[in-house]
Amino acid sequence: MIKSLYPGAFAARLENGIRIITEVIPTAKSVSLGVWVKAGSRDDLPCNAGTAHFIEHLLFKGTKEHDALAISRAIDSVGGSINGATSKEYTCYWVDVPVAGLDLATDLLIEMVKEPLFSPEDLERERSVILEEINGMNDDPHQVAFNLFSAGLWQEQHPLSYPILGLDETIAHIDRDAIADFYQRLYSPNNMVIVACGALDPNRFSKRVAQLINGIENNATGYTRRPPQLRMDYNRHRRDTAQSHIYIALPGLTASDQDRFALDALITAFGSGMSSRLFRIIREERALSYDVGSFLNLYSDGGTVVTYAVLSPQKVDETIEIILEEIERLSRDGISAAELQLAKTKLKGSFTLSLEVHANRMARLGSRACLDNKILSPAQVIDRLDNLTLADIRQVIDRVINTNQRPLREKINLTVVGPS
Repeated sequence: MIKSLYPGAFAARLENGIRIITEVIPTAKSVSLGVWVKAGSRDDLPCNAGTAHFIEHLLFKGTKEHDALAISRAIDSVGGSINGATSKEYTCYWVDVPVAGLDLATDLLIEMVKEPLFSPEDLERERSVILEEINGMNDDPHQVAFNLFSAGLWQEQHPLSYPILGLDETIAHIDRDAIADFYQRLYSPNNMVIVACGALDPNRFSKRVAQLINGIENNATGYTRRPPQLRMDYNRHRRDTAQSHIYIALPGLTASDQDRFALDALITAFGSGMSSRLFRIIREERALSYDVGSFLNLYSDGGTVVTYAVLSPQKVDETIEIILEEIERLSRDGISAAELQLAKTKLKGSFTLSLEVHANRMARLGSRACLDNKILSPAQVIDRLDNLTLADIRQVIDRVINTNQRPLREKINLTVVGPS
């Protein structure tokens, strides 16, 4: 039985635990469909880092009924596209199709997730592909810098520290037993969410999914996620690059925290986009960096607030001091009413524009479900942003920064990657 989440959106849970979420878009002529699995790189064993992403690759290699070529041809035959992505906390397999192709896409996508072959031949081929993917990542100075930053971000070698792709040495020895073990532990109905947005009948779609999933029992042996704790530290990594990368991280909030909207508005005013404080001061006024800003990492059980800059090595120390001074000023003085209004308008506009794409709607619902977050309607999100006050901003500043109780330099993780 399906229930209404908000006008046009519905949810159902089958007896075996799988969740189905649908959103009807009356003007649509297509559907974006995703199978979301609450299994990401943080669920890899350290000795097998990259397993979650490896499985994402392998699910596209085929089932007993359809090999990789048959899968791609089937989706092409209805004018659709198919892809997958692995994150720290979940993996998604999705298809975008014209409405006439929804049944085929539903059947095929669920078959891929439900009945993968994991053949030894495919495993070896994809091992080579992933190693090439890692080589490409290692050729990107920005990605290398971010991975080095992430590696030293969390206490006690937390799984969030490892790259989603894994490492050369772990990918080289992941075997079929490790793949099968991960799949059996986490690819279980009560760990999955199926989401569809666009031109569809929620009741009909839910019944079709129920028929396809019928008889599949939960076989997950369970897993435990350890909440991450930020490591307060200063790390310098010497790399032979023309530019240096600075990352300054503070402890953040979880993805379901009630203050997350206020934190988003705060960071938007402080370091997101050309109108933000950091961009204006560091790039426009002092010309220290071309690329500077702030962003949030919000996980199911933790998070970070990160400020970064990419710049010439000789400007590193000066820029670090300016950033720290601006964070301390933010802690002391907050933001102005005008800055808050601008941030709210920017966030509402960005959110509204994202809803124009069915795949974005599908991703919003799937990711929220995987993060065990309450799913708000678009109107509720806009309302939360509209109602933010300077008191809300002060509250989140006191939670996240608060230099009154402890000096800022004792609360941060600072990483510099570059030639000096």
